[in-house]
Amino acid sequence: MINKHPLNPFALECGIKKESAAEIVTAHRNGKMTSISALSTILKCLDAEDKLTSQLMETMHVELDYIAAKLGIDRTCAVLLSVILERSCGMENCHIDDICSTVGCNSIEFLSMKCSLEKMLKLRMIKVPKMCGSGSFIVSDNLMHAIESDSVYIPQKIEGLDTDEFFALVHDEIYNVVTDVSKISNAIDNIWELINLNQHLHFCRQCNQFHDMLISHYELLTFFYICQRYANFSEDVIEIERLEKFCKGNEGNAFLRRISREKCTFQNIGYYEFATQDGMKDTSAITLTEMARAEFMEGIEFVKIESDVNPDIFISTSIKPKPLFYNPVEGELVERLHGLLDDGMFKGIQDRLEDKGMRKGFCCIFYGAPGTGKTASVYELARRSGRDIFSVDVSQIKSKWVGGSEKAIKGVFDRYRKMCSKREKAPILLFNEADAIFSRRKDNPDSSVDKMNNSIQNIILQGMEDLDGILIATTNLEGSLDPAFERRFLYKIKFDLPSVDSRSKMWKSMIPELADDDCTTLAKEFQFSGGQIENIARKNAVEYILYGTSPTIDTIRGFCGQELMAGKHKRGRIGF
Repeated sequence: MINKHPLNPFALECGIKKESAAEIVTAHRNGKMTSISALSTILKCLDAEDKLTSQLMETMHVELDYIAAKLGIDRTCAVLLSVILERSCGMENCHIDDICSTVGCNSIEFLSMKCSLEKMLKLRMIKVPKMCGSGSFIVSDNLMHAIESDSVYIPQKIEGLDTDEFFALVHDEIYNVVTDVSKISNAIDNIWELINLNQHLHFCRQCNQFHDMLISHYELLTFFYICQRYANFSEDVIEIERLEKFCKGNEGNAFLRRISREKCTFQNIGYYEFATQDGMKDTSAITLTEMARAEFMEGIEFVKIESDVNPDIFISTSIKPKPLFYNPVEGELVERLHGLLDDGMFKGIQDRLEDKGMRKGFCCIFYGAPGTGKTASVYELARRSGRDIFSVDVSQIKSKWVGGSEKAIKGVFDRYRKMCSKREKAPILLFNEADAIFSRRKDNPDSSVDKMNNSIQNIILQGMEDLDGILIATTNLEGSLDPAFERRFLYKIKFDLPSVDSRSKMWKSMIPELADDDCTTLAKEFQFSGGQIENIARKNAVEYILYGTSPTIDTIRGFCGQELMAGKHKRGRIGF
């Protein structure tokens, strides 16, 4: 059952009078309303009155109408959602009994709310965990993102997908596990849902054979990962060390040991095997067998591309909205760039450039101090323009052996060309924190490292010349950009530290409970970047979760002091 008083057990023990719903809404309507604050207030009102009545619904009407408008649901759905969300945030499933207890009804009375649950299931706002049966629910990741960002909920398309769209969503699910291994069960459930809803795809029909097999989550996720890399990037060899990104903990490590001993289910079936190099078995990498390719990858184009770089793809629909505050000049330039990246505008400009015999590619560089929003701006541009991001790990390229780096960077551009040919909208090729490869070239290189750096830069310069899409580089460089690169960047946007006005807006956006005057005071006292203000806001959120204490300006000043001290000891850069 739900703990009715998670933040204030002391009040119960001491017999302190519990606030009424009317007092709660009055107290919580003083600040800016968000999806989180509205849902939290609804839950607190339910807690205060112990029973959902028409009078209570009217008391909460402002919050209920706010959620209904944001998420496209009715008031009853908003009430149920607040209860399910409370459990989901605690990493638990919400059972019908929990809902009945919170809204103060019995199972028979609950039948009147059943249609509201079914509506949210149909809109994929909530879902039934695979192992828990039809009486339990959790909030979907897509809805959670909308609530966290206080944005309108748009149901994600998961039916009637083509192969590229299907594997793009599989990639998103696997990436969620990379960031949080506890999500592996949820990811497997979501992938099975995608498979069941897209039986028109050959791959999905072939996966039906696994339904009745006892296969671990790590085994399934590994198979889906290998197939996704094959379909999206024409990769036929996967290093086992890359599986460590999502095969974590005792169970994950045990699975990796089974792979090394060729004891996995899919190895026994004959779907993947150790790769071969120069005719010798390579036990550090696995590949799909010819049988698996014939059985699962029918109709999927495979273009062999030589590269040792493992790119990351971020699907535009999975990027969460993030409020960004710019100084006037950079804000105007970023907004102008967004207009150019609109698909209709972009294609028209490319056609006109081609008619004039000019390069069709758009190359941009965002430069400036760490934490000023360069990378965040790229992601927001991608989200708003509906373009996926093809992100390149520059450090991975630079760590290759002599000769290998050149092959790796060439492979990046080869893969990007393939992506552009397969997608309706050209994705963004992102070189993030690319200081090392866009710095000035050596005129007379002596060492093998300098020669390698020059070779990499020459390949990138040629790739920029031949580009048919969009390249954005971010760097902390101020004045050491190589002139050859500078000429090829059509748009150069400098990100300065935010002004006092911008910093004040950041404080208010990230910690809405702060008074406007306090936000202005902090903005004047501390010349922080957006990344530093976000760090402090996260610390404040942790304090609230642990102790239920609202922030004061003195508390925030203390966090600011810690951030200043941390900055003195940092040796590297911090991205944003």
